Amino acid sequence: MRSHSDKLIKLEAIRGFAATYVAIGHIVKKTLIISGINFAYIFRFGQEAVILFFILSGIVMQYSFARAGNYSFSHFFLKRFLRIYIPLFFIFLANYGILIITENTQVSVSWPELVGNIAMLQDYGGVKVGILFGPFLGNLPLWSLSYEWWFYFIFFYLYTKFGKMSGLYAYSISILAAISYFFYPTFIGRVFMYLSIWWIGADIGLLYFQGKDIFLKTLLMPLASILCVTIILTINFYFNGTKTAAILHDSGFGVSPILELRHFLFVLFIIPISLLWKSFGWVGFNMIFGIFGRIAPISFALYISHWFLVANANYLDNIITNKPIQISAYIIICVGFSYLVERRIYPTINHIVMNKVYKQHNLNEIAILGQ
Repeated sequence: MRSHSDKLIKLEAIRGFAATYVAIGHIVKKTLIISGINFAYIFRFGQEAVILFFILSGIVMQYSFARAGNYSFSHFFLKRFLRIYIPLFFIFLANYGILIITENTQVSVSWPELVGNIAMLQDYGGVKVGILFGPFLGNLPLWSLSYEWWFYFIFFYLYTKFGKMSGLYAYSISILAAISYFFYPTFIGRVFMYLSIWWIGADIGLLYFQGKDIFLKTLLMPLASILCVTIILTINFYFNGTKTAAILHDSGFGVSPILELRHFLFVLFIIPISLLWKSFGWVGFNMIFGIFGRIAPISFALYISHWFLVANANYLDNIITNKPIQISAYIIICVGFSYLVERRIYPTINHIVMNKVYKQHNLNEIAILGQ
C-alpha cells in the first residue's frame, strides 16, 4: 500500500502542463509565427488536454477516496462544493467586473444561463447539439466543470453502493449512453457517455493505491468499454456527421459528432502510450513536464480564468499599446489572480467553513452523548 505521505508528483506536472497548454492554445489562437513557421498548430489539441484532465481527475479522486477509507455524503459533497464553487464564484465576479470596465456600462446578465452554470448544466455551445446552457459570460473553458461535477457524485453513488463492481456499472452505463446518444444527443447523455473516460482514471488510481502494477491487461475492461463507445461514435459519425455539421454550420474536426469521437480516440491513444513510457521508467519526463509542476497548484483557477483575463482580453488596450508587452501583462495578471484565488482565498474560506461545520458537528455529538 502507498504511504499517506506519497504525492502524485507526475500527475501534478501533467495537470499543470494541460492547463498551460489549453491557455496557450486559446491565447495564440490560429497564429504563432516564429522564424516564418506557424507554431499555432501545435496548440490545436486543447480538447484532448481537457480529456486528460478528466482522466487525471478520476485518478486523484479514487486515490483520495481510497486513502480516506470512509466518506459520508455530506462530507464528500461539502469538500467538492467548496473546491469547485469558491474559485468559480470569484471567476464570475472578476469576469463580470472586467466586462463592466471594458464596456463602461452595465452588463446584462442572462439569469437562466447563470442558474444553469450554478447548477452545473453548461456545455460547449456552438459545437454540440442539445445544449441548454452555454458557459456563463462566454467563458468557454467552464464547459468541462459540469462534467467533472457530475462525475464526482456518480462515482460516490456507484462506489459506495457497488464497491468492486462499480466499474462494471460505470462502463455499462457509458456504453448504453453512447447508444442513446446515437438517437438523441443530450447533455446528460454526454455526461454518462464520458463517464468511462473519467472512470479509467479511477481504476488507475485504485491500482496505484493498492500498489499493483498498471499495464494493459489490468485495464482491459475500461479500454474495452472505451473501444465500444468509440465504435458507436464512429457509426454515429457515419450516419449523422453531415447532418449535425450542417446544423452547427461547421464541417471541421471541432464539432459534434466528430468532436466526441476525437475524445475517445485520444484515450485509446494516450493510455497505451503512457503505459509504454512507464515501462521505460518515464525517461525524459522531468525534462519535458517537470517545470509544469509549479503551475499545478494554481492550474484550476488558471484554466477557468485565462479566457477573459488573457485570451479574449481587451481591458489594457487603452493603457498598453505594444502587443507583446500587453500580452505579457495579461499573463502576469492572470497568474497573479490565479495564485490569489487558489493559494490565498480558497484555502482561507475552506478552512473557515470546514472548521465551523465540523466544530458544530462535534458539539452536536457531545450533546447527544450527554443525553
